[in-house]
Amino acid sequence: MLKLREGFKGQRIIVLPKFLVEEFRKDRFASNLYLTDIGFYPNAEYHFCHRENGAGEYIFVFCQQGGGWLEMEGVRHAIGRNQFFVIPPGVKHSYGADKAEPWSIYWVHFSGSLADGYAKYKGPGTIYQTCHNKISDIVRSFEQIYHTLLLGYSRDNIRYVISCLYGFLGLAAYMSVKRDSESGPDSRNSINVVDSVISYMKEHVELRLNTQELAERAGCSAAVLAARFRQETGYTLRSYFNHLKIQEACLYLDNTDMSVSQICFKIGLNDALYFSRLFSRITGVCPRDYRKRIKG
Repeated sequence: MLKLREGFKGQRIIVLPKFLVEEFRKDRFASNLYLTDIGFYPNAEYHFCHRENGAGEYIFVFCQQGGGWLEMEGVRHAIGRNQFFVIPPGVKHSYGADKAEPWSIYWVHFSGSLADGYAKYKGPGTIYQTCHNKISDIVRSFEQIYHTLLLGYSRDNIRYVISCLYGFLGLAAYMSVKRDSESGPDSRNSINVVDSVISYMKEHVELRLNTQELAERAGCSAAVLAARFRQETGYTLRSYFNHLKIQEACLYLDNTDMSVSQICFKIGLNDALYFSRLFSRITGVCPRDYRKRIKG
């Protein structure tokens, strides 16, 4: 059967020169995260790629249309529309387009000291669209990188490309979590319990934290919720809720003439002194000084 690694009608590929990649590795800014290759294969019929010893970089592949497959570490995965996968360096792998409906893929090879932070996937991930984040945002981010590289490898161009790479990979990671906030925390079928709880807390910053009630709404035990919440956000429930309260307080300070005591009451705190201390601990300034600060 015919197998093609590249050469598809309408394809776009940029492979950065070796001297530039070497400069990335030595540069304090670029060495954290940089790309080496980038491309787009539309309707890639007969596409097939096999690397016995893996690649020297991480490989990110996003399937925008059609389908294909990935085989890695002895496991074969079907890849469908709006799915992506990341292959770590040095890992034997193969991937290719579906025979009946070949994929259209955006791909990038990337490396750097922070690269592994964008590669924590055991298998294919799915991109979920929301009212705020669209598949077109990922494509647009790719196009920014690609077209900037076409303008040449000036210092300004490269720094912009690297900044866009953070956004491209970060957006894919962010959109790979299904966010069911619109269904509300009462939905026990919510795929993302933590996101549902955060949505509830944002809508009820005037309340006091009741972990047991949150757990019941999420359909799990308080201990499971606390552990899952800390794992996904890096914060305890109380710390995160306090951050949301102070964020709300900042909005009142910026946009109203309400007194500190009134704002304290609006976010569910009865002790103005405690509120001021909490505000100072989180923002670095007291509420009155925050209000006086010139912003923008």
